[in-house]
Amino acid sequence: MASESATQPTVPRIHAAIIDDVLGRLGRVRTGEPVPVADSVRNDNYRVPTSTGDLFVRIHRKDRSRERILREQRVAAWAGEHGIPVLEPLAGPDGTTLWNSRSRWVSAYPFVAGRTLQRGAIDVAGAELLGALQGQLHATLAAFPVEGMPESSELTWDTEASIALLSRVDDLIRYYPAPGENRLRVQRGLRERLALLEGGEARPPSDFAALPRQVTHGDFHERNVLLSEDGRVLAVVDWERASLAPRVFELLRAISFMQLWEAPLLDACLRGYRRSVRLERDECELGVEMWWQHDLHNTWAFREVFIEGDSRVEPFLEQNAARLAVFRDRDFRRGLVRALLGQ
Repeated sequence: MASESATQPTVPRIHAAIIDDVLGRLGRVRTGEPVPVADSVRNDNYRVPTSTGDLFVRIHRKDRSRERILREQRVAAWAGEHGIPVLEPLAGPDGTTLWNSRSRWVSAYPFVAGRTLQRGAIDVAGAELLGALQGQLHATLAAFPVEGMPESSELTWDTEASIALLSRVDDLIRYYPAPGENRLRVQRGLRERLALLEGGEARPPSDFAALPRQVTHGDFHERNVLLSEDGRVLAVVDWERASLAPRVFELLRAISFMQLWEAPLLDACLRGYRRSVRLERDECELGVEMWWQHDLHNTWAFREVFIEGDSRVEPFLEQNAARLAVFRDRDFRRGLVRALLGQ
């Protein structure tokens, strides 16, 4: 589903055993070593050569339930039936598309040798393509039945809990024997965030209850869009965060992740988006403030790096600090509302 890593580290034996188990249930035989797929931050993804062609095998995160993964597959399949390019999971003889092996949930897909745009190097044409695709997604998924769909976990936050975690990380950095300039820079950004949270900037999620929700992809960004060499969209992938959310919230989340805040990239992205969706003023004003509050309270990267010890998440720390510096400016947020409206 994406290009594999240039280096080919040894695959953990337990992962190789899981892959072989699932291939057996699909009636396939592995013909070479699995290759870890690049940009897999949380799941364990592999390109696997088999007797009938390469497969993409996903060993899902340990905290992902069967219900959640099947919901992901259901939403993606529905989108595919309504014109969104997606990849369907492979099914066994009994129709099963999700297997449990060694206490891990596993799914498999045809491997597509596509490419993705590179964050930080997206040009105007790429920004417009991504904006247009997200607009198409929102317009299509607006008709998906909402019954039984959970609300995105990103729409709730707790100010006191955010303050407590950031304070804990601040203490951890303070007691490092030799924190280094990078850690000190992270600490400065952390303290700026704490000052805003403790200084009256924080608002509760209930302030944004009036924003309508719809089914969304949940994690739309450039790495989840596979392209052909000539720029055609081959598939939108990684639907595991599919959930209910305001469309403007997910749009701003995507712009943030893809680093498209500045003109002409922002204008191009929103121009593409407006081909399918026109946002209302009240929706934009409330949505911008909701995204700002979510981002202000978001301590995920701090927890993963400093509490859980996941170094793969470190690049997000500086990105978070950069967003904080921009979004804390009310004039920037007002200008963003105008941009969303095409003014």
